[in-house]
Amino acid sequence: MAKFLMKSKSVPKSFPTWFCGYEEGKTFTAPDKSAAQRWLNDKCLQAGTVVDEFFNHYGPRAEEIK
Repeated sequence: MAKFLMKSKSVPKSFPTWFCGYEEGKTFTAPDKSAAQRWLNDKCLQAGTVVDEFFNHYGPRAEEIK
């Protein structure tokens, strides 16, 4: 398992955070970067985040800690 940081360029336009439990700089583990990003995207979708241009540009990203 690899370690990742939760990162984003901004917060959602209509919510104070991306999803309950999202915290900029918080670490989490996943098998690989692809799985980590899918997990973040799934959490956002479950929270009702609209996947649009804003999300694609500013949304949360999984940054691997090396």
